[in-house]
Amino acid sequence: MWIEQYIEMKYPINSKEIKLEEAMELKHNHIPSSLYKYRGYSEYSIQNLKNDSV
Repeated sequence: MWIEQYIEMKYPINSKEIKLEEAMELKHNHIPSSLYKYRGYSEYSIQNLKNDSV
């Protein structure tokens, strides 16, 4: 899994083997550009949509 590889690059046993740039590139390539959260219907959720608030 890429997360284990990321951790090994960023936090190696030997601190001289840190591969920070490679770790950041690996993370950037696997993190989605958008996340969504679905919420239940309630009076508050409708009010939040009307007021453009979270």
